[in-house]
Amino acid sequence: MYICGIVYKIVYKYNTNIVYIGSTFKTLQKRLQKHKLQYKYYKSGIYKSHYRIYDYFDKYGTNDFLNLCITIKFFTIFRSICMWFICDNKIMNII
Repeated sequence: MYICGIVYKIVYKYNTNIVYIGSTFKTLQKRLQKHKLQYKYYKSGIYKSHYRIYDYFDKYGTNDFLNLCITIKFFTIFRSICMWFICDNKIMNII
């Protein structure tokens, strides 16, 4: 069974040089919401994992970041092995 995911970037809207790149199997909106929720839990000590985007959230807050899709999709088997990247309508096997 193949699962399709996307690579995304989160950009600070007042300085587009501040960028976080991630990947998800969820929608972009849900993934950004989850980053914000996990950040809240991280700050309260409930969540232990630290994403690099948290450093920017500390400095700028969480409201002024945009979640953008990068035009790459990937497919996995059981969410563990990345099989192909699709970029510019070309399939490239990376294994």
